[in-house]
Amino acid sequence: MLHGAGWGDSDPHGTCIGKLIVNYEDGESQAIEIKAGEHVRDWFLTNDSKRKVSGGKLAWVHPSKEVSGRDIGLYTLTWQNPEPERKIVSFDYESTMSYGAPFLLGVTLDK
Repeated sequence: MLHGAGWGDSDPHGTCIGKLIVNYEDGESQAIEIKAGEHVRDWFLTNDSKRKVSGGKLAWVHPSKEVSGRDIGLYTLTWQNPEPERKIVSFDYESTMSYGAPFLLGVTLDK
């Protein structure tokens, strides 16, 4: 997943600010929690020490056109399907309505 969050550093580290709900063909689903500081941080990047996440990767950084000396950035999160024999038919990206506002830009799948 390529994603970010508005106000992503406002919630305490480890707070679930969103979920990726994976929907299987058999009607079952699985939720993957998106946690502040672990998987994503605020897209309007602060200094270098607050850019890293423990369960993802800062994947894209670009200088802000709005504020000189600041960058914007996006994170990736990799998830391994624990049941690859089950067909995924859709997924939902949901906010938990905490202070941080997660957003999803893209998903790639490997078979």
